[in-house]
This record gives sequence, C-alpha cells and structure tokens, in this order.
Amino acid sequence: MKSRYTTLLVIVAATAVLSQKPSYADDRQGGGIPLVVGQFSFSAQGNVGICLNPGTSTVESCGASGVVVISTIGTDNGAVTWDDAGNSCASYTNVQSALPLGGSPPAVTATAHLVTKLADYDSTTGTGNNLFTTYIGGTCNGATFDSRGATVFSTGSEHFVVSDGGNRLDFVLTTLTNSTHSIGGFSFTGTELKQTSPQRFQ
Repeated sequence: MKSRYTTLLVIVAATAVLSQKPSYADDRQGGGIPLVVGQFSFSAQGNVGICLNPGTSTVESCGASGVVVISTIGTDNGAVTWDDAGNSCASYTNVQSALPLGGSPPAVTATAHLVTKLADYDSTTGTGNNLFTTYIGGTCNGATFDSRGATVFSTGSEHFVVSDGGNRLDFVLTTLTNSTHSIGGFSFTGTELKQTSPQRFQ
C-alpha cells in the first residue's frame, strides 16, 4: 500500500512539473516582448561562397589547397507561419546568381521551404536562436511541415530579434551547411513582418 501511495505521489509531482513548462505565448500576457505568432511575410538576402575544385569544377572542401571559391548572391521572398511554441514553416521562392553577374539568367526555385525550431528565447531583450532546415518540395500546413516529396537542401542556425510588440522579426544566419555544396564564407539576413487584414471603414 505504501509503495502504491509513493508511486501516486511521483506521478502527481511529475504532472505538476510538466504543467509548469513555460509557453512562449505567455509573454503576451506578461511584461516581456512576445515571441512572434501567426502569419508573416518573409524576405531574406545575402551572399554565400561555394568551394569548387579548380580542375573539375566539382564540389571541393573549402580547406583544400588551391580551392576556387565562387561567390553567389541569393534572395528569398514568401510567407511564414509561427505557432505559440516557437516553431515555424515558410514557403518561399529563391533566386540565386553567381557573382559577378553575367549574361546567364539566375537559378529560380519556387518550391523552397524553411522549417525552424526554437532553441532559446529571452523575452526581456526579444532575442533568441533557432535551428533551421531548408527543403526543396514538401508542403507547409500552418507552422507544420509535410515532408512528403521533399529533399533537404541546407541546415543551420540563426540569431533573431523580435520588435514592434511581436509584429516583426529580424534574423541573421550564424551557421550554414549545404547538402550538395561545400560552403565557405556567408552573410545572410532577413526580415519577417506580421501580415494583417486591412481595416474596413464604416
């Protein structure tokens, strides 16, 4: 009987601890800067160095001797949805060109998706960090990603800051790896703005 009572206490205590897990949406009720929630426009731009073998123009480690680094410029534009736990899914179009710009048209990918998971967030400063994966193909269902038919394109992390009462997020990539290329230097930033319906005047 004592053992059964002890087990019951452990279950109750564990349930109490789990129920106290903080929700980042709770910051909307407190004095902190709320994490973004809802649908946002998504835009990003930056430069990436891709490392190639000088003789074969195939992928080469950026640490290899004599490696050639090709500078590229990319821009993204789309929409992203955030849930109240800090997860998001963005559907966007990517336009990529080699530098310096020449006569060839850019590579355009209209089926790109960016999926992020919150690593940490400080509501006193509105700053945090995300882990992300980008895919070609798949589907966003709100903040949830359906990976059927999708292939991983890149992974990494980003640092972000929230402003305007949770209506704006600015981010910068801090790490980046690619599934098909060896990445050297990079500099990539972006902005997300809350999408709202126009007010109707009576």
